[in-house]
Amino acid sequence: MVEDVKGLTPVEMEACSEPTTNKHVIKTCPECGLELAGENAICACDSSLPEEPIQIRDPLIGTILNNTYEIQEAIGRGGMGVVYKARDVLMERTVAIKMLHAHLARDQQSVQRFKQEARAASAMNHNNVITVFDFGISEHHQPFLIMDYIQGRSLSALIDEARGLPFERAVHMFAQVCDALHTAHSKGVIHRDLKPSNIMIVQTRDDPDFVKIVDFGIAKLLPHSGKQAQNLTQTGELFGSPLYMSPEQFLGKKLDERTDIYAMGCVMYEALIGKPPFTGEHVLETMYKHINEAPVKFAVARPDLKIPPKLEAIVMRALEKDEDQRFQKMAELRDTLLLTLEGAKDTRSWSARLQAIRSRLKRARKKNMPIVKKIGYGILGLAGVGLFGALIVWLTAGTDDSQWVQLFKEAQDSYRRGNLPKAQDKFLLAAKKAKDLYDVNSEKYLETLKRLAWVYEEEEKYAEARKIISKVKELSPEKQMQFKAAQLLAYAPVSQMENLKVVGVTKGPEAALKAGIKALEPYIGPADPGLLILYKCLAETYEIDKHYAEAEDARIKLVSIREDSQGAESVGVADARIDLANLYVEWGKDVMQKEAYADAERTFAEAKDSYEIAIKLYDQLVGYTCPKIAPAKKRLLECIKLQEEAKKLAPPSSQKEGGDLPSFSP
Repeated sequence: MVEDVKGLTPVEMEACSEPTTNKHVIKTCPECGLELAGENAICACDSSLPEEPIQIRDPLIGTILNNTYEIQEAIGRGGMGVVYKARDVLMERTVAIKMLHAHLARDQQSVQRFKQEARAASAMNHNNVITVFDFGISEHHQPFLIMDYIQGRSLSALIDEARGLPFERAVHMFAQVCDALHTAHSKGVIHRDLKPSNIMIVQTRDDPDFVKIVDFGIAKLLPHSGKQAQNLTQTGELFGSPLYMSPEQFLGKKLDERTDIYAMGCVMYEALIGKPPFTGEHVLETMYKHINEAPVKFAVARPDLKIPPKLEAIVMRALEKDEDQRFQKMAELRDTLLLTLEGAKDTRSWSARLQAIRSRLKRARKKNMPIVKKIGYGILGLAGVGLFGALIVWLTAGTDDSQWVQLFKEAQDSYRRGNLPKAQDKFLLAAKKAKDLYDVNSEKYLETLKRLAWVYEEEEKYAEARKIISKVKELSPEKQMQFKAAQLLAYAPVSQMENLKVVGVTKGPEAALKAGIKALEPYIGPADPGLLILYKCLAETYEIDKHYAEAEDARIKLVSIREDSQGAESVGVADARIDLANLYVEWGKDVMQKEAYADAERTFAEAKDSYEIAIKLYDQLVGYTCPKIAPAKKRLLECIKLQEEAKKLAPPSSQKEGGDLPSFSP
């Protein structure tokens, strides 16, 4: 018996001692009649029991660890250990001590994980990461860490209290977390267990929301850190918190920095909405949702909140299932987040901006390429019409009707090819047919009306579009008046744009266009064609001032709206691609004047790709006689010449074929 308890704490020795109770005695409770085993057994209904459970005193409280740290109280407990508040009697300061549980101290794997946490945390030297001062072994053979004592609240507690934080406040916190993790990643450490309870918010003299990241208990040291990473994960064992784990963690794949980016997406979603993006009744259901389901859009999850669409897009990109579709670096996520704040300026280097351009277009190409495979074998016959094929299959499931189906297909095909008058007529006929055949609240009827409204918006028939949208969304008379006012506000500066461009006035229209977009989005959504003219005018105002990064955001938004409404293979997408390519050419020329020839060469390369995609779409959808092909080819030739000129002028070290753009370092 002595050998078994050697090295245990007094409490554990007491728990291991032989019982003295005669467990074979059977008693009956006089109040409820329940039979109890043991002569000292007490029933829960016994009125003599104290209302509060008896607290067992922690034997370490009041002791001095290693003749240096006076342990004052336990402030946290977890699966791996206990955290104590203590006083450093030599330095006269308050510290926190994290001590491994006694029963885990004899498990070599747990001890190694604890040591790895010490190495991971001490590898960082960042204001937003908790500082580890010391590591040691207590007289009871329990490993411990000496850390900063933090007086603050966890992000988890703030979320529970507020049910969603104001987005400006949240972005300020997110940026600090990203900056700290960027430093961790640069030192070869991934956290692997990022969650709101591991993010502490501390009030300082200069910042009421200063962030401290804690608990690197399951952090992984990557091979490039220069240290031998410990293989501490047993076969089939999962580490992390299921609510914040990436799909690749659940699938047991090799992990890198992007798994922390996914967890950051989960944290951002919860902080803004008030609940995690994926929750199941048990771990397996939560795992399934992380791997297979898309997160619920903000407007659906919390329609009462007004979160900028740009911020929502950032969160959704961080939550992509495919690692290649996420942000690739924490610094990129941080910089993109900061640009969502009012009045923020893009301070990234030219290389970082061009890296973002290339990354964005690469993601778009990869996402669109396998679309037929994603839709499934049942839609392979409709591969030529892309996403529209999937829509038709969904809308026609369980019906033999062919008249409405044919009308809808013809209407969408006309819309895809840019023939708006024909698309309007066909959608009107399809809507009448759907009304006759189905209920006015059916998905088929409402989807047809929605697309008819899109055509009206592109024809600048905004009153007709407003009537349809009000009907589809069942807006009250008061809301209809507000919608009309929002339309008038949004489109007022559009008619003045040509005159304003001539005189070079941009600040007023820029603010008015942004306000118009913000006013319309609650009624029509962030991806409605009604926003096309506004984003087009906004891009033009930025181009006048040579604010190319902001103009690029607006131009890419135009491509995205076209893809969502007309389809990836459409005349609208080709037109938007031409405008995007023109922007890149002007941007490249401006970069050339700054003698950044390598960056200019890459910008021209992106323009060249967009021109080629647009020309191919025009030829495929309209034919070789399409009048838009000739001017596009002329611009393409100009772009190729500029690209070759920039390539000749670029330093030899920057002309590595196929090389990636230089990554951004803050």
